[in-house]
Amino acid sequence: MLTRVTSFHIESFKDHELKLLHAATSGQVGNTESFRDAKFLVFVMKKKGTSVRKVQITFTPEGIAIQGDVGLGPSNHGVCSGPGYGLRWWVSLLSEGYLAEKFLHRCWTRERALEECEWRRDEAARELAAEEAKEDEERITEQKAMLKTWDIVIRGLDGGDFGESDLYSALDEAGYDCSDGAPGWGYDINDMGWLAAIQQTFKRLWDEQAPKLEQS
Repeated sequence: MLTRVTSFHIESFKDHELKLLHAATSGQVGNTESFRDAKFLVFVMKKKGTSVRKVQITFTPEGIAIQGDVGLGPSNHGVCSGPGYGLRWWVSLLSEGYLAEKFLHRCWTRERALEECEWRRDEAARELAAEEAKEDEERITEQKAMLKTWDIVIRGLDGGDFGESDLYSALDEAGYDCSDGAPGWGYDINDMGWLAAIQQTFKRLWDEQAPKLEQS
């Protein structure tokens, strides 16, 4: 399965520790209550002696907010989940795609478009080889033309000036079905990596510390 979590994402949090900063029933600063009764929880993940890659995760009745030194979100200021998601959900096994659905917004990026077009080109090359084996000249001509189109758009995306509209026009002219939009729509790849690495690190640290926290 394709993963957006790189070794850089994981290494960034390998020495982090998890600390509960605030537990409250009302959300008022200083209103510290029993952890088990709290409706508002604020945790911080950080490495001792530095704020580099420090992350704060806040749990409220309206969802989860993630902020910190990770450049996460469209303005690098963090992300929030929709309502209905809390600590128990956050510390379960969650896929990268599922996390992205709950925290991130879909957008078009050249990086994702290039990745998808390269995959489509490889698929077209396999289909061409299959048609050549069948000696279907009409299909061979069609597949060669489509393969050429993929090569053109890949060059335009990889170091070129192709944008979404350029990609859409080129593929539409070639007869490619763009009814669902041009390739490249999805969640920001880097955001997906950071988000999943944060959740995985939190879960690992939580599993180590949960018995102690839940007795407080």
